[in-house]
Amino acid sequence: MKDLKDLAAIVINFYDDKVACGKFKEFEECNYPCVSLAQIPKFLESKNIDWRQDYGHDKLTDLIKSLDGISIYFKGVPYMYRESNSIDSEKSPASTSASAVSNTSHISGTSLNGDLKPHEVRKAYKKLANSTEGWVSIVRLMKEVGWKGKPAEFTFKYKLQFNPTNHCVRIHNISRYEMIDDIYFDPDKNSFPSNVNKLRTMALDENWDENNRTNKLLDNYLCYTYTRVKYENKISKSKDNLYACWNTGLVDYRYEPIFCYMTRKDVNNRWMFRSFCINGEDLGKEMGRNISDMPKPATYFKEGNLLCQPNENNLSIDRDHIIREHPSRLPIEWLRQVLRDDAEWKTDETPDQYDKRICDLLPKDSTNNLFLQTLLKQTIGESVKRCQWNYKTAIPYYDPNNKRVGWFLPLCTRAAQKFHGKERAVLKPFAALVVTKGESGRFQGETIYRLSWAYRCARLVCRPDSDWLTPLFATDDKLDAEDEDVISTVS
Repeated sequence: MKDLKDLAAIVINFYDDKVACGKFKEFEECNYPCVSLAQIPKFLESKNIDWRQDYGHDKLTDLIKSLDGISIYFKGVPYMYRESNSIDSEKSPASTSASAVSNTSHISGTSLNGDLKPHEVRKAYKKLANSTEGWVSIVRLMKEVGWKGKPAEFTFKYKLQFNPTNHCVRIHNISRYEMIDDIYFDPDKNSFPSNVNKLRTMALDENWDENNRTNKLLDNYLCYTYTRVKYENKISKSKDNLYACWNTGLVDYRYEPIFCYMTRKDVNNRWMFRSFCINGEDLGKEMGRNISDMPKPATYFKEGNLLCQPNENNLSIDRDHIIREHPSRLPIEWLRQVLRDDAEWKTDETPDQYDKRICDLLPKDSTNNLFLQTLLKQTIGESVKRCQWNYKTAIPYYDPNNKRVGWFLPLCTRAAQKFHGKERAVLKPFAALVVTKGESGRFQGETIYRLSWAYRCARLVCRPDSDWLTPLFATDDKLDAEDEDVISTVS
């Protein structure tokens, strides 16, 4: 049996690199960056380490628990974290990040440049980046904002993704931060979470929770709606530019629009949030006195271009891409038909690892691949017929990062269900087909989304009046650990 100290050093370095790259999770119950154990087996395999044989453990969780300096935290799936806060100034940013930030309570305000606000870092990043979510030299960004501390502290404090190969950073999904960068919510007297909750009580009743996280969908909706109305120049301002409001796209029980009202003392200042309100009521009276024209809600489709009713002749699908790129999004029953036991998830296997393994088992022209393409073709055909029967089946969506619109079509399997004592087959959705429309008028099936991701995108446009897409689809913790924010990119 090999020395556990050697393994501990290897795993700690792995953890450090993941934290430095921003590939970790934060939980309210745990004060440290958490890295999923699902990523460990492939890493050890790349180091030619057979952890079961070399260290005599059947379960990876038990092995990691036995290592000095590493602790385990369970949140649906196991994560590891470090409590050490030592910083080795001789190491590179990638190798020091985890130890530098593993306990933020031990980092002094001075070393973290406490006066530097997150929105200032994001503003500097957008100035330096050549494109949305482009990579920027960490040295250039630190210089731009006047950061005097260590790169590792900078990376963690401002939630930057770090690339150890070229020492560059980026801010993933930066458009989501635009609202809180432009509008100041007083954390003590008028906090963002408390006002989101107030907005929920004002608006028509709707389920805004996701995966047991209160108001998660409403938070997402607000941030991206603001990005859209700003892009469309639909923020109404007073003549002196000291008062402004924008339409949230939500309505109260009388279907009166709810606005976000904000003020500032100087035109060079950030906006300060005042209230979510109805024009002419409560703070809406002040809003109406200062702003003459109430803004329209965000729009995503041109008039007459909202409907999607494709047919077999004008819808193109890259079925092989869908099957081989993300097989983890297909029904497991389909994969079992062609791969049998190989279709099952292995212990601690990540979605990326699963997709790669299954992809290798389904060569493009293989019989198994063609069989799955047949199943997918039949399923898409049923969905197209469903759209032709009921135009509400195709649900419009908006991609805020690419500013692109499209539609979701349901992909379903059939399940047996008893109805009045008799068994019948009912449709059960498993994914959403992402459809876009080209200049030629033809439709293209791009990829498929998990239902929870699809709902987030669709809700930006409107509340889906749908019998197949609802906010009740929870994302599996195993998938959620790897796929957070993936909805912003069609692949």
